[in-house]
Amino acid sequence: MQFISVKNIWDRKYDFSIPDIQRGLVWKAAQMEVFWDSLLRGIPVGIFTAAELNNETILLDGQQRYNAVKSAFDRTNGILWCCIFDEKSDLNIFNRKYLFRWTTESHPWGWNFNADEKSSPRLSISERRQVLKANGLNEGQLFLKPQVGSIKPYPCHKVKMVKFTDLLENEFAPADFTDSEKKYYTDLRNKLLEIIELPLIPLLGGNISSSNCNENNLYFKNPDAEWLDIFFRRMNSQGTPFYQTELAYSALKSALQEIGIEKSREYFERISKNFKNTAEIAQSVFQLAVHILYQENINRFWNANDIKIFFKNKKDEAEKLNSFLQKIEHNFALLEQFADSNGNLLHVDDVALPSPDTLFSDPENEETPLKIFNRSHQNFLLGFFNCFRGKKAILCEYSPQDIYGIKGEKFAVYSQKRGLLSSMKKEEKSHFTLSADDWDIFTFAPVFKNGFAAIGLSG
Repeated sequence: MQFISVKNIWDRKYDFSIPDIQRGLVWKAAQMEVFWDSLLRGIPVGIFTAAELNNETILLDGQQRYNAVKSAFDRTNGILWCCIFDEKSDLNIFNRKYLFRWTTESHPWGWNFNADEKSSPRLSISERRQVLKANGLNEGQLFLKPQVGSIKPYPCHKVKMVKFTDLLENEFAPADFTDSEKKYYTDLRNKLLEIIELPLIPLLGGNISSSNCNENNLYFKNPDAEWLDIFFRRMNSQGTPFYQTELAYSALKSALQEIGIEKSREYFERISKNFKNTAEIAQSVFQLAVHILYQENINRFWNANDIKIFFKNKKDEAEKLNSFLQKIEHNFALLEQFADSNGNLLHVDDVALPSPDTLFSDPENEETPLKIFNRSHQNFLLGFFNCFRGKKAILCEYSPQDIYGIKGEKFAVYSQKRGLLSSMKKEEKSHFTLSADDWDIFTFAPVFKNGFAAIGLSG
């Protein structure tokens, strides 16, 4: 294996051919921008895999990254911009250290950006107005498409911008830059010039002469069409997706270490030994900590960026968090009763709402129950509470149709207070009597085609 530099691609020392079987340019603007951020930060960007075919070098894997380099220099597919920050900048650029912006003929305004580093949200009308104003244009041009490169893209109203190629060609920053912006400009330019020269990209295969390459490196010589087809299908289908739970788990371990809690990975692996998914149980324990220690209600999944923001001002609270984690481990048998095999805590998905048939009733002054519904994963819950001030038993009616938005035609129904299990069709109704100040909660589990319904956990 040998290593090539960005400059080797830019000056066409390695002018790879792209085989017809390769897919087209599929990277979104965010992926292009994050690629350059990774290069400047020394984050590995993956291996290029090449082969010799009919006396030319074809690129088997790495086309999107290869084009990300070429396009930045030759502007064939768009224009890459560099954002220049000053010391007062308050722009949230999420996980990026260097902010690049990629514009094309179809999107000369640029895109918005967010934490997932893959999607590129379109600009709203108000954001386009901000771009217009920053470029000295009037609102009459709001719905006209300017030529790519003729205007600075979003968020040019908050930071200065220069084209990538202009930054490399011009040693000195524009005269209207502040002193801190000029310093950032110089530092960024020097960093780019340094990175461009370094052999950072691993290259596997190919008939390329180099002091680091010999005949033993030529793994793929004159592959036939069948070999190429199998290669591309396997390269694009056998990778394991990096799910949001895994990203959040990585962010949680990193955040805990940053505030002084060491060996969090060993801790989560230890307490989750009876579960299939360590990342899920880590998320559950973290949400429990946030709820109990900081009285913050969490009714949704917290992604990696949510976790980073939460821990931003918690550097002095390592002892409190660490103490809580130890209590969780010592009492984990209790927590196990509330988690499924993946480590998900069994909790409702949202705030409970009154059932439609009791929406305008007064359960304190009328002989009618307080009836509320909710959802927990694929199941539905219907709760009854006797709040009647007259302190007497009341008759209650229940049906799957009491739950707004319920899905399914037949349900297994379990009474949590009385421990009774039955089945009901969607349109069926049933009755029971609720004593004064008493309650009951019914779980409605859809019956699948194979006759199975997942009511809950034993014990």
